[in-house]
Amino acid sequence: MSGAPQAVRAWQRYEYHLALLLGTLLAAFDCPVLLGGYIGTHMDEKMLDSLRQAVQERSTFELDAQSIRLCRQTAYPAAAGAAMLYIRPFLSELA
Repeated sequence: MSGAPQAVRAWQRYEYHLALLLGTLLAAFDCPVLLGGYIGTHMDEKMLDSLRQAVQERSTFELDAQSIRLCRQTAYPAAAGAAMLYIRPFLSELA
């Protein structure tokens, strides 16, 4: 990551704490985790790979860090995700 040293340090600290949180979520719920909002729409694959590696390094358990994904939905991502519970069954009936 390049940029102003202060911004790089801020990101590294944020990534450290985010990795701890994601490791806890993966261990507790054993399901895919979508990063949405500002973080999900502004991260690139290189940053995501770094975050996944940080999760693996900080975890006591064997976790599938590849199940951490970026959500690209910018408008009401939580509502869109909740709606998928109803949209998928409906679409499967059409096929």
